Amino acid sequence: SKGEDRNSYDFAIELKSEQKVIGGVALDRISRIHGTAGGGIWLNPNYQGHGYGAEAFGEKIRFAFEELKLRRLDNGFFEGNTSSLKMQEKFGYKVEGMRRKAFRCMADGKIKHEHITGLLVEEWKNGLGKHD
Repeated sequence: SKGEDRNSYDFAIELKSEQKVIGGVALDRISRIHGTAGGGIWLNPNYQGHGYGAEAFGEKIRFAFEELKLRRLDNGFFEGNTSSLKMQEKFGYKVEGMRRKAFRCMADGKIKHEHITGLLVEEWKNGLGKHD
């Protein structure tokens, strides 16, 4: 199908120095009518804390707003995942709510609450979502 008809994109996070895929970032539930999309990110725990996830997450945001011309992105994080919250806040995402017992944590298998976050294109354009 044509690129403009797609409702999802999945990108690999590759560590070029090792020519190894270390994670992925997704842009999904794309609605052209509403100008919105969801998404997520996962990263091999051995590579967390080095900025790789943030770099990929920032590129996903840029792609969504500049290339796809969307106006809002939804994301989330499970309870206790403060590193995900901090990364999202660096890009301007705001916590908007919580879905109770909606997420099974892949690391420990436990059912957890999912906190919902959102970012508006105007926030991102005004520099609140720019990441150094």
